Amino acid sequence: MRLTDKTKAILKDNSGETLVEVMVAFTLLSIMLLIFSQGIAFASRSEASAADMRNGADAAMITLQNDYPNNCTGWNPRPFSGGKIERSIHKVPVNGTEYTYVVYRAVP
Repeated sequence: MRLTDKTKAILKDNSGETLVEVMVAFTLLSIMLLIFSQGIAFASRSEASAADMRNGADAAMITLQNDYPNNCTGWNPRPFSGGKIERSIHKVPVNGTEYTYVVYRAVP
């Protein structure tokens, strides 16, 4: 069996990565990480905004449900076979945002 000198072969091999290739790979990696982090930041902001809107809509619905028995104005009856449908539009302001609810009621 013949013994080969691997060190000389490794030193003579110039086909490794150049500095330019390393810089290009690092730049592409940095760009991809930046895009990924911006995507996560956008998703976090969107989730926080959706949670705020959900909480506002929930508070408006609770306010409407509490005020509904006392304030039944604005009903607009619509006839249908077997009875009629009454429809009302309620606007509920919560923290500077106005939420609009349409309430339907079937009357036999």
